[in-house]
Amino acid sequence: MLYVLSKIPIFAVRKRYEKLKNRGAIGRILLFLLVILAGCSGKKSAFDVLDAPHHKTVLKQIGELMQDNPEMAFDSVVKYENEAENWSVADRNEWRLRYVESAYKTRQPMDSCPDLVEVVLFYDSLSLLFPEDDALLDLQAHAYYYEGVISSMHNNDLEATRSFLQVLSLVQTDDSDFEGFDDVRFLALTHTRLGEILYYYGINDLARKAFAQAADLFAGLNDTVALASMKRNEAAIFQAEKSYDQALAKFTEAQELVPIDSVVFCHSIGCKLYEMHLYDSAAAYLERSFDLEDRFARTDAASRLADIFRQSGDLEKEVYYTRYYVSNALMESNLASAKMEIEFLCSNYEKEQETISVSNKNADFLKYVIPLVLVLVVFGILAYVIVRNRRRIKHIEKQITTIEEKRHHETKDRLQEKEPEVVQKVDNQVKVEDKVFASFDEAWQHFNDSPICVKIRKSVKGKDIMIKSVAQYPQIKLSEKDLIDLVFAANSSFGDFSLRLLNAYPDLTSGDIRHCALALLGMNDAEIAALEGISYSGTNRRTKKIVGVFGTNLSLQTFLMSFLKGCL
Repeated sequence: MLYVLSKIPIFAVRKRYEKLKNRGAIGRILLFLLVILAGCSGKKSAFDVLDAPHHKTVLKQIGELMQDNPEMAFDSVVKYENEAENWSVADRNEWRLRYVESAYKTRQPMDSCPDLVEVVLFYDSLSLLFPEDDALLDLQAHAYYYEGVISSMHNNDLEATRSFLQVLSLVQTDDSDFEGFDDVRFLALTHTRLGEILYYYGINDLARKAFAQAADLFAGLNDTVALASMKRNEAAIFQAEKSYDQALAKFTEAQELVPIDSVVFCHSIGCKLYEMHLYDSAAAYLERSFDLEDRFARTDAASRLADIFRQSGDLEKEVYYTRYYVSNALMESNLASAKMEIEFLCSNYEKEQETISVSNKNADFLKYVIPLVLVLVVFGILAYVIVRNRRRIKHIEKQITTIEEKRHHETKDRLQEKEPEVVQKVDNQVKVEDKVFASFDEAWQHFNDSPICVKIRKSVKGKDIMIKSVAQYPQIKLSEKDLIDLVFAANSSFGDFSLRLLNAYPDLTSGDIRHCALALLGMNDAEIAALEGISYSGTNRRTKKIVGVFGTNLSLQTFLMSFLKGCL
């Protein structure tokens, strides 16, 4: 009895320490993570913040109609023409964009269309405030696209190039969300229009790249007609560069996709016949290619036809084709300044894209590396805290064991120093207790009927405590006094239960003794975790540790009962 009473302060100190261990360090780490996560906020929509009541109703319906039924979309836009003047700035600018888009798709006169300069400026300003708004990005890209279309119709190719490059800079990024069917087609059309301008000015390398990118996008959409058209555009570039074999190969690829009139082959075939000095056969093909709209094919054909008719003595045709060739050469010189500006714009765009690509790669690298480093740092800190605290716990447990042994010896010495009658009285008391609990069944019954055991069984009765539900029962956590009473009941029923275990297995700690008392009562690991107010994993580790100390394959309760039966 004296031994059990002497253990009360040790239990109290140890429990208080276990409650406080790790709490400060882990709390600081969680606070640090919460501060980081607090900086992450959701995207804001410009049209939710602005006054734009028609954006998600009338204008949204028009936008959906634009893909499948442009005529009906145009009729809907025109229907709101007078009403739109009283709409908010955001709705009014979107209506103007939809008007231009539907008019172009239905081949309406473009001269009466609203000017898109103000629309583009509005979306540019708005994108500075809402850089991650996908709906705004879509409208901004379409505004630039149709501004480029109108500029191209007015033969302002420099402004058209600027607009198309701006479209690509908006939507063609590594982390772009433009993955839908219509968005991919929109991007392919932008590459196509830019390629046509570059080809017209003889900037062949960039034009070929633009057509190749458009071809890849059309191939992804399974649009064989558009893909064949891009193949023919690439063939025309090879043809303009006088690479007739490559041009014929590309034309053949296009014909396999979508067969059309063989007139597209005329110029390449005529030039190859011309190089073979088969002038009569070459003239027939070259005259047909001269009737095509391809400026480079017409110019090349005119120079070769002038030479053929000069050799055949047909002065009239020679002069005709020569004049065309000279006039086209003069036009080439007139286009030189615009060509230089367009080439400069595209070269700058290519450099910017390379820079953006490198930046995005670095950003992607950092996007994965920073969280990884953060996780490693957090786990490193946690590992350090756990290792440090385990060392402290072992140190404290060692001190507790030393104190227990010291008190045990002091108690034993005090009992020996008492007067003979006192010792005799204690011996008689032990004999009486041994007589009362002469069998294990009597001791077990006495233990089960103790008030603390009844209280613990009642607290878990009717509660199906599982591994994942441990934290759902904080109200059944035992107090320090309850745990001490439980060990006291075990000691009084089984004759120094804790001392016998410690003598037989010196590696056990006072916390292990308390755990054994709960296991002896029939509690499983989940119930013990809830009763002690700790995690299931911690309880399970302690059970495995104790079973390892005992060196048995039996369950903890079975072993303890077997051990106690052997002691009685």
